[in-house]
Parts: sequence; C-alpha cells; structure tokens
Amino acid sequence: MLGGGMRQAGILAAAGIIALEQMMERLKEDHKNARILGEGLANISGIKVDLETIQTNMVYFDLQESRMDTYQFLPKLAKYNILGLSQPPTKVRLVTHYGISEEDIYATIKAIKKIVKN
Repeated sequence: MLGGGMRQAGILAAAGIIALEQMMERLKEDHKNARILGEGLANISGIKVDLETIQTNMVYFDLQESRMDTYQFLPKLAKYNILGLSQPPTKVRLVTHYGISEEDIYATIKAIKKIVKN
C-alpha cells in the first residue's frame, strides 16, 4: 500500500494554485469593499465602527447605541439575505469575499440603515 492519502494532494494543490493565481488580485477588491462597508456603517446613527480596525475583508461594528442586540439584529438582517456573525451582546462581524460585489455592499448598508431606524 504505497501512497495512502496522497491521491488527494492534487485536489488540494489545485485549490492552492487557483488561490495564488486568481484570488490574490481579488483580495484587493474585497478589502476595498470592506472599507466601503465600514465607512457606510460609520455614518449610520446607532452604529459604532472603528475604521482603524478594517485592515482586511472583515468589518466589526457595535450596535449598543442602537439599543438593539445581536439576537434582535441578525434575524432581521437575514431577511435581506445578509449573514453576519454574532459577538454577543452587541457586536457583529461581516466579511466580504469574491461572491460579494460593490453593489451588494451598498445594498447591505441600506438594509442595515433600515433595520436600525426601525
């Protein structure tokens, strides 16, 4: 029995090659979208964003001033087909990726603004 689990190495290598050849450039777009998202959220009353922490494709924000917690907020956000990670009681993480366009970012900002206003 030679090789054992090495037959999967090609599949793993293929994913790595795609990541290196195609996704490295795409990361810049994800980071730009995260910056746009963070700046848009920072302009919504009731949401606190530390823009200095947006260095990658992750955006963290706090709902405390909106008087809403993540258990109330995230189900409402999901109705817009937007998913976030809860960091109870009031912090949320959103992540941009290759499947999210700049148009999606503006739609997300608009949805969050509606949720926080109501």
